[in-house]
Order: sequence, then structure tokens, then C-alpha cells
Amino acid sequence: MFLEDLSVFFDVAGGFAVDALRTPAGGVAEAEPQAVIFDANGLNVEEFDVVTQAPAFVVPADTWPTLAEADEFEIGGTDYRARQVYPHRDGALTVAELVRV
Repeated sequence: MFLEDLSVFFDVAGGFAVDALRTPAGGVAEAEPQAVIFDANGLNVEEFDVVTQAPAFVVPADTWPTLAEADEFEIGGTDYRARQVYPHRDGALTVAELVRV
């Protein structure tokens, strides 16, 4: 796995990331939100070589190791559902493409 300190990118106070509250499919909402790099119009994060055309976020893989399709998220007051989840960058990151619910 690619090892690098990515915390500077996932800093909510620094402006790169936003909080996302996850509810696993069929589960209960988690108590604490986690930092994700999110774009409602599609993602273009050159630092991570990620481009999508749907709402999406990037998150360190160890933040939500069980992240899966159909998990739901509240991001910026809007609800989303993961429609596609895949590892990226040698498994260090996970990309989730979303749909509004």
C-alpha cells in the first residue's frame, strides 16, 4: 500500500475537506462525521488522479474500511447514497460515487 501522510488534504478546518456522516446500509448512523473530499458536481482531484462526473468523495480507506454501495451519507445538509465504491491509489484511498436521495 502507498504510505503517505494525507491528513493535510483531509483537514476540514483547512478548507480541503468537508464532514460526512455515514449510515451503513441497513444500519444506524455513526455518531461522528468524518472528513472527505467531496464535490456535488463530479470530482476532479488532480492530487489523487480522480475524475468523476457524478457527485463523489474521496476518503482514506482506513476511515471506513467497510464502506459499501448503498451506504448513505449526509454531506452539507444533503443526503446521498453510494452507488459505486472502489479502491484507489494502491488501496490507500476509497472513491465513492453518489446519487442524491
